[in-house]
Formats: sequence, structure tokens, C-alpha cells
Amino acid sequence: MKKLLVALLVLVVLAVAGVVALYFTVGNIVKAGVETVGPRVTKCQVTVGHIGVSPLGGVVTIRDLAVMNPEGFSENAAFSLGTVRVKLEPRSLFSERIVIREVFVDAPAIRYEVALTGGTNVGRIQKNVEEFAALFATGKEPEEAKEAKQLQIDDLRITGGKITVAASLNGMGAGVPVNLPDIHKQNIGGGESKNTYEVVAGILDDVLGSVVGAGKEAVTQVLGGLKGLGDAAKGVGGTATDAVKGVTDGVRGLFK
Repeated sequence: MKKLLVALLVLVVLAVAGVVALYFTVGNIVKAGVETVGPRVTKCQVTVGHIGVSPLGGVVTIRDLAVMNPEGFSENAAFSLGTVRVKLEPRSLFSERIVIREVFVDAPAIRYEVALTGGTNVGRIQKNVEEFAALFATGKEPEEAKEAKQLQIDDLRITGGKITVAASLNGMGAGVPVNLPDIHKQNIGGGESKNTYEVVAGILDDVLGSVVGAGKEAVTQVLGGLKGLGDAAKGVGGTATDAVKGVTDGVRGLFK
């Protein structure tokens, strides 16, 4: 009887160790996935600060996820996601289809930057995402995308987001914070054969579209402020006035 109890105890310990190992593996897989798929789709550096895993709830918490600005803009992050909670089916990570029950993004911070030469960081990222998504329509998707697993997200919710439209001139910036409307989507990739790259590209395209729409009010305010700055610059000289005009044109180019 004693030997039987010892054997059972060993099996329990091994089972617990296996579960712990599984969930540590889940965290590593999620972190690697974010830092691999993100840059491929956005053409920007994507970083993750910390991955936390809850063995009992099957919840992965991602902290300090950031999408950095594209080339030609400041070194600030274009998107900063303080906390992302992902509830998934851990076993699905080892199947052909990864199943995520819920994704909740709390209080993301999004920064628009307007280049003096025109164009914005968000516009550039959106173009990169659209170009990547177009590869699938022509059958020219990269090899790693062809081999990627399918992805299904049952529920996606983004709440409490803030957008700041910033126009920089000689190191001085003007920022106008605007609330991002809450985003709620369901059954993403369900019943379809879209892989991880396609689903991520689709989500980003939708989110960027919402950001552009919500930014209209902020852009109007920025343009009003820049007009006043341009009037003041007339007494300084043509160079300052031209610079202000470049910023203004860049903000207007946001919706082109």
C-alpha cells in the first residue's frame, strides 16, 4: 500500500510539473508570436515587456506591448498597450487552429505624428498593413505566413483608448488627446481558414480605420493651433512660415 501511495504521489507531482511547464511554454509562445508576426505585418518594431500566465484560468496577460514608429518619425511608440488580457485554449496551441476565447485591451495609447514633409506615422503603418494583406489576395504571401497556423478569436474588446495627434516643429510639440471609441468584434476567423497573419492584418486594418475616424476632431484642433502659429511666424521669416505650412499640409494629408 505504501509503495502504491508513493507511486500515486509521484504521478501527481509529474502531472503538476507538466501543467506548469505547459503554461510557461504558452507564455513563451505568445511572446514570440507577438514579436514575430507584429513586425512582419506592420514593418515596425514590436516589443513586449512582460507575459504573465494564470494556470487556473487559462489567461495570458501581456504588459507593455508597444508598436514603435516607422522610419522617418520619432523614436516614440505609435501604439502603447498597457495591458492586454488573452483567454485561450492552451491545447489549441499545439493544433492546426489556435483558439482564443477573449482578447481585452485596456486603455491603449495611440500617438499620431505628422511629418514636416507630409504624411503621418499612423498612415504609414496602415499602408504597410494593407500592402501585407494584399499579398494574400495575389498568392504572394511570405513562406512563414503560408505555414502559419489558423487563428480564431471569439471576442475582441478594446476600451478606454486615447489618441494624441502631435505636430512637431523644431523639437516643440502640440498634442490634442481624443477618446477612441470602444471597439468590439466577435467571431474573428471562426468558420474560415485564415491564418494568424491574415487575422492580425485584418484586425489592425479595422483598428487603424477607427483611429483615423476618431482623429478628425483632433486634426481640426491641431490645424487651428498651427494657423495661429503660422500667423505669428510671419514676422519671423519665410523659413518658419514654410515649416509651419509643411506641418499643416502633413496633418491634412492624414485622410488622403
